[in-house]
Amino acid sequence: MLMRFLIFQCLVFAVSALAEDAAKFRLHPVYRLRPVEGKQEWIAGNDFRLEKRRAEVEKLAFSAVCTNTWPAGLVPIFAVEKTNRTELRRRPAIGVENSSEPVFFALPRSDEMEAVKLAGSWECIATRGPDAKEFFGWDLAIEDEKVAGRFDQFTSFRFARVAGGTFQSNRFELRIEYLNDVYIVKGDWRDGKLNGKWSHSDQSESGAWEATRAQAILPPATNVASLYEWRHPNGERRYLIDGETAGADWQRVPKPLCRVWKDGL
Repeated sequence: MLMRFLIFQCLVFAVSALAEDAAKFRLHPVYRLRPVEGKQEWIAGNDFRLEKRRAEVEKLAFSAVCTNTWPAGLVPIFAVEKTNRTELRRRPAIGVENSSEPVFFALPRSDEMEAVKLAGSWECIATRGPDAKEFFGWDLAIEDEKVAGRFDQFTSFRFARVAGGTFQSNRFELRIEYLNDVYIVKGDWRDGKLNGKWSHSDQSESGAWEATRAQAILPPATNVASLYEWRHPNGERRYLIDGETAGADWQRVPKPLCRVWKDGL
């Protein structure tokens, strides 16, 4: 009887955890605000500022995953401020990676298998010598072969900066800047895991590392559309899904930024 009760409790816990994960990564509407002096903003349906800015909404643009947790297999989309415009980008602006939060998360392009393998939050263990171990996390973003990201902002590693990286043919490399030191992290992706070697740039110290990524229950990739950037000769940017056009003076970038959901449109 006790064994049956324990099994039942485990099943209840597992189902509850799955339901919580699914709720965490559910779709939210993303609204496009009216441009102000050529700059356009976006705001998610779960953003606490939405009610105050409701009068600024131009339209419901699409749906996407909006969360504080970086889900495995979805790419983060950042709003990057330029002099005369705001751009949606797959990687945060250089120098503010640790303080940049994605506006939403979306599906990568259908041809981006590398992004599916790498994007999301990773839990890492690194060894230093025979006994010392360090535990930390990475939030990783990828655009084509270029990798960006940040360390877990709730540990002492928040002072470290991911200063660039690459991921190609399952080969992974990051350049890490920590105070006045530079570290090179190299490794491989295999069966859903990352592992390899790290070293100081002057080879004064080195060790091994490995990382795992929790799988996420994501919305099904149905009723989706590619999100494209449109450019105007005056430098303005617009972001529209398949089937929408910005006008005669605008030119669409050939490669889409990501794929979003048309739920609610």
